Amino acid sequence: MSRAKRILRFTFWVNNLVFLLLAALIIVSFSHLFYIWAPILSLMLVVTCVAMLWYMQHHLGVKSFKSLYWVDDERDRLITLKVHSTVMFSATYFLYGLLGIICLLLNWHLSTQELGQTLLAIIWLALVASNLQYYWLWLKYDQA
Repeated sequence: MSRAKRILRFTFWVNNLVFLLLAALIIVSFSHLFYIWAPILSLMLVVTCVAMLWYMQHHLGVKSFKSLYWVDDERDRLITLKVHSTVMFSATYFLYGLLGIICLLLNWHLSTQELGQTLLAIIWLALVASNLQYYWLWLKYDQA
């Protein structure tokens, strides 16, 4: 397995863990357990992100986190640019769709808390979908 593929797989699974922690934090933020669990979940998020950066530097050989930091050769660079382009295109259309969803939700006369919960859930789902799309596209273009 190439270095780029190892980094891609590692970041995919760590992103999934971060998304689960974020989902737990979002759920806890709307419950009566907020003051107990919010600091614990926030600390877990910070530790997870720091551990990810440390592991990438010490075990996967990432020297810098700027630009395409994990690409070694021209083939991986072309795959990465194709994937980035597609994901950014999808993200733009997600924002257009989010504007439409917000317009629809405003007509339902939701309370501020209900609207916030709904938007947080939609944005969280978009983040998860973006992570899945990135991983799937990279594997698809790597096969070609």
